[in-house]
Amino acid sequence: MDVVVVGGGSWGTAFSRLLADHGHAVTLACRDAAQVAEIAATGHNPRYLPNVDLGGIGVTTIADADVEGANLVVVAVPSAAFGEVVPALPGRAPGCFVSIVPSVRRIRPGRDRRAGSP
Repeated sequence: MDVVVVGGGSWGTAFSRLLADHGHAVTLACRDAAQVAEIAATGHNPRYLPNVDLGGIGVTTIADADVEGANLVVVAVPSAAFGEVVPALPGRAPGCFVSIVPSVRRIRPGRDRRAGSP
């Protein structure tokens, strides 16, 4: 399965490794191009879980992620960023179906609902 994990923090990094270890083709999508370049050059995330080997995992910016071509998109961002990140994902044209699994762990700030709920 082709999976895009959106969010280059500790959750996204760890989940990318887990998915790749289970045979999936994984791309880790980070918002910061400098972080993408560092991961691509070293095979490690310099900011989060720097000892985790990311060999075999693709890396790109969120803006360049192949969301439309993925079988699954996992959004692993802080709840405060969820409402901003998801609508900005590339390739979300009408008629394009992408499964999005929010893996955030907090209630939306200022609301009494989980991230991803209206």
